[in-house]
Amino acid sequence: MSKSIVFVRDLLYPTDNISEPGCIHVEVLNPTKKGKIPVVIENKTPHSPIRHFESIVGIMKSDIFDKINVDIKVNVDLYISVTPEIGSELADSKYVRVDFAGDKVEYSSVDDIEA
Repeated sequence: MSKSIVFVRDLLYPTDNISEPGCIHVEVLNPTKKGKIPVVIENKTPHSPIRHFESIVGIMKSDIFDKINVDIKVNVDLYISVTPEIGSELADSKYVRVDFAGDKVEYSSVDDIEA
């Protein structure tokens, strides 16, 4: 199954400075063989999406996934494109994969999006 983009959206999110909102580019891909929806987040401002991830998930949930009745923590595979803002510990790969484990968020480095 190829990874084709089915939906694109740019979203603003709050940062520590109210006059400098963060901005991300969101690409929703076609579902995987496991039935999950891959989503790639690309940073468009010099803010770390990982540092503001809770806000980003809330905005994506209300702006995209609640409208189609998709539970972002269960049915979505989230990937953040690696940029210098993310930090050195996760910068060894192309993406940071985000996994939800109960109330915790876990990050791991990956080089490809699961099909």
